[in-house]
Amino acid sequence: MRILLSIYILLCLLVLPAGAAKFNPTSQPLELQTLLTMNGHALGSVLITIDTDDSISLDSKQTLELLSKSLSGDIINQLKGESKQGRLTPDDFKRKGVELVFNPELFEMQLTMQKAQQKEHALSAIMKQPNRKYQADAKLSGYLNSRAALVHDEYKNQQASDSNITQYYQFETGVRWKKNFLTSEFTL
Repeated sequence: MRILLSIYILLCLLVLPAGAAKFNPTSQPLELQTLLTMNGHALGSVLITIDTDDSISLDSKQTLELLSKSLSGDIINQLKGESKQGRLTPDDFKRKGVELVFNPELFEMQLTMQKAQQKEHALSAIMKQPNRKYQADAKLSGYLNSRAALVHDEYKNQQASDSNITQYYQFETGVRWKKNFLTSEFTL
């Protein structure tokens, strides 16, 4: 039913001459579910009433609930005091420095306000430490590496003998005492 009524209103707005365009061409108030946007961002769906004189009012409970995450607490409390019979009008918002207009082209209620009137959001992130245990370096530590290799060079001599086999030995050591580090390397 609401969709048919919405389509009817849009058709009336398109058919009527520009000077005679009214939001509500019927003889009774219209209740419509429209999108509420704030500074270009969609907040959610809200129920509006368009009276025969084109005055618009919103359901205060639903509207303030949508705005509670975006509008400062002072303005929300002031708007709660302004609501008459559970309804809020664009004039109520205007008195608080917030502009609320119905855009028939986009078929949505558009709310515009200054940054100072918006609720501040603080984000924080806590990094959980990985489940690893760190072991501090010992005051005295060291290492010993040894390598041995036999290299056969067949081009050196055509005959197989001990003269074309090279032996290679390498020893590495390292010692650390607190922040001092000593390394040595020995090759045969």
